[in-house]
Amino acid sequence: MKDLLLYNIPPSLCSQKVRLALVEKGVAFKNRWVDIGPTAENYQPWYVKLNPKCVVPTLVDGDTVITDSFVIMRYVAEHFEGPALIPTDPAERDRMEHWYALAESLDFRLFTFASVNKRMTGFGLKMKVKKLRAYAKKYPQLRTEYEAKIQDMTGLKAQSHDPAVAQKQRADLEREFDALNELLAQQPFIAGATYSLADVIWTVSLTRLSFLKQDALIEARPHLLAYYQRMQARPSYEAATLYPRFMIGPMLPLFARVLGPRLLVATGMIVGLFYVWKMVLS
Repeated sequence: MKDLLLYNIPPSLCSQKVRLALVEKGVAFKNRWVDIGPTAENYQPWYVKLNPKCVVPTLVDGDTVITDSFVIMRYVAEHFEGPALIPTDPAERDRMEHWYALAESLDFRLFTFASVNKRMTGFGLKMKVKKLRAYAKKYPQLRTEYEAKIQDMTGLKAQSHDPAVAQKQRADLEREFDALNELLAQQPFIAGATYSLADVIWTVSLTRLSFLKQDALIEARPHLLAYYQRMQARPSYEAATLYPRFMIGPMLPLFARVLGPRLLVATGMIVGLFYVWKMVLS
């Protein structure tokens, strides 16, 4: 069997979810880094044909193309041999489904954009919309996809700059973290006695908060903190290249491919792009 091909980028929230699910399941896969920064490969026609929403990740399994990290993680859990990521016990499965869906319903992308410099996010989103409009004009056969993405980016900009939205986002997180803290006082994993997809998605969600320097939300809840530390200690955490902080190492192959022979004279550019990568989309 050929390895799966995963189109993704190291710091992306949703890319991390899928990589962690694959590693925990013990499934071999190959990464194909997609530059969603300067060259915006995710907006190029070849990629939009794979993923009409213009986002990462995308999983290719032979002739099967799966998009949306929520769907991909379940596909990985259900289609490959390895440790079970979906509990067989009905009560544990119901608990897993509840927390799995809940994590997906919380807009961590919006929380990310609302947590970083608004001037930088505003500029970055403006450039993305400009590039999308150019692509929509150049490739009319994909105009519907590009216009949908323009609408998405425009809405994200408006919401991420709205204090009321940011306040609600934080309140939602606080409420769910309180419930998780109580749950994890009674059991080692979110579903119960065994590791599941709920742990995959929440481990990455907690990691994103660390990335945004919002660790206080975790540290204020001792059982949640202890759980997060246990998840970080699992071999899969490092193997899946999770991002509790910005790390240049995993990005070097992508920088080399994007910058090519100009890499040696582009050090200053890379340092400047540091802030762009911190705004990576899911």
